[in-house]
Amino acid sequence: MLTVKQVADWLNLKPKTIYAMTARREIPCVRIGKRLRFSRHDLLRWLGQRKEE
Repeated sequence: MLTVKQVADWLNLKPKTIYAMTARREIPCVRIGKRLRFSRHDLLRWLGQRKEE
């Protein structure tokens, strides 16, 4: 599971952008308590779908 900072670094975005995308439900994430976590597998699938669009 990846953190917001790790995902932001990986996608070359700012953490603020990742938080906004999760609020709009644009990016797959899991909330564990008050923290957001991201599955690398889910993100790879999500990126593949966006590439096809």
